[in-house]
Amino acid sequence: MRDPVEIRRRTDRLLALLSRRDDYGELLAHGHVVRQVEDADAWRAAIRAQARADRIEVRTGADGCAVHALVRRRDDDTGDGEYLAALKELAARAVALRHEPILVVRHRSEMLISCDRCPALGYADAEDHVIGGSLLDTGCPNEEEPRETPLSIVWARSP
Repeated sequence: MRDPVEIRRRTDRLLALLSRRDDYGELLAHGHVVRQVEDADAWRAAIRAQARADRIEVRTGADGCAVHALVRRRDDDTGDGEYLAALKELAARAVALRHEPILVVRHRSEMLISCDRCPALGYADAEDHVIGGSLLDTGCPNEEEPRETPLSIVWARSP
């Protein structure tokens, strides 16, 4: 899918999700959160309810007023192949358009890549097979020769 409106909607949703500054936002950004709270049961229930709404498996626990939550990782790596394929495609196409691709964020099967020289942004969801964004639609306006980035070295050149 390369519909620019859908790509922008997905990008905005991902950035909003990961820019949350509350406990649940920290859980999403870091995979874990530990807090001291007055009501451990209420905190744990709120975290589990939000995770359930996002279809994320979490494990919560409490020890007195100290509470914690962890995002449960899958034991299998079935999504890794699709994620790496999407990352390689984003990086290779960005390099072909003279961008300097850098990974901005990864969340589950989604990723954002930007150009280190211009405001272009690329989005991919490996699970839904969605890829697009200005990083893949237009060349970098910077006239200088692009520098190599870790993404361009590893992914744009690998077989």
